[in-house]
Amino acid sequence: MAHTPVGLAVSDADGVVQLCSPALDAMLGRPTLKGQEQDAWTAGYNVHAADGVTPLKPEDFPLVRAVHGELVTDALIVSVREDGRRLHLRCNASPLRDESDQIIGAVVLVQDVTAERTAHEAQRHLREQLVETVNHEIRTPLAKIIGHAELIQDQREDLPSPVHKSVDTIVNAAAELYRLADDISDLAELEAGSRLSKTFGNVAGLVREVVARYEPAALGRRVGVSCQGPPRATATVDPKQLERAVAALIDNALGHAPPASCVEVVLSVDDECFEVIVRDRGPGIDADDWPRLVQPFERGVLEASRGSARGLGLALASTVAAAHGGELLLRAAGGDGGGGTAEPTTVVLRLPRFT
Repeated sequence: MAHTPVGLAVSDADGVVQLCSPALDAMLGRPTLKGQEQDAWTAGYNVHAADGVTPLKPEDFPLVRAVHGELVTDALIVSVREDGRRLHLRCNASPLRDESDQIIGAVVLVQDVTAERTAHEAQRHLREQLVETVNHEIRTPLAKIIGHAELIQDQREDLPSPVHKSVDTIVNAAAELYRLADDISDLAELEAGSRLSKTFGNVAGLVREVVARYEPAALGRRVGVSCQGPPRATATVDPKQLERAVAALIDNALGHAPPASCVEVVLSVDDECFEVIVRDRGPGIDADDWPRLVQPFERGVLEASRGSARGLGLALASTVAAAHGGELLLRAAGGDGGGGTAEPTTVVLRLPRFT
């Protein structure tokens, strides 16, 4: 008790604290009032809810909630000490029961997560700076480049033919950079949970539209692309972000699919969730490598060796899934990458239908 940094307190069935660790006394800024009734010791602390502003009501103290039979998991409170320091505390509490299942007390474990919260706030600030930089310092000059290059394209009849290819290259490269800026901005803002605009609609039609858009690109790579699923399936999602996630998965699959193979897109729907399943017969993804590949700017060995891809596709799809309360799964992986005979790599975007 004297040497652990984890705070611990135990009360009896009446909410009277019987045991308290020195670490918890330090976190709360004063000795625990052992042996006193609940109203007396809860009134003795300057403790707030997770927002750091709203005073914590006596009945909302995690130990008190546990005395009343509640299992408290990862509750955040803020303790304001007499020296002015604000400590963010994560609390887990549970009732204690006897053999007849009667509550005879409660126990609470408390961790000081102030450093973690400070780091989180610093990350949030950096994320906001990144979005602002991308939106104003990168997009603006890119828009000017694209605009002027397109003006030159409109006058291509007056230009020497060797210049035509250079102007087209400038336009395409600038457009690619603009899309990259969109991806970076979306990743940052989606992680903050601030960019979803959900509407009720037909996700089956949306998936088919995305697949149709990729058919010319697939044909150019000598790869087929197919779409299976019901003609209509409704859900409440952000259609723009769902479209970006599905497009990212198809683009990723086409980049790995060997010639003469087929990328399969399957929509599966049940009462609660729907899945967009994308399969390719490329070299496969190692399950141990999956957690790394869904992080931004991480690439597989094949992409890294070719210097291709930005490492944002799977990260974007994973972030869209998380923002919707879903997940991105690697359901099956493996293959030899040759001639379309390999076992398919299957990536699944699983989202709740109604949220």
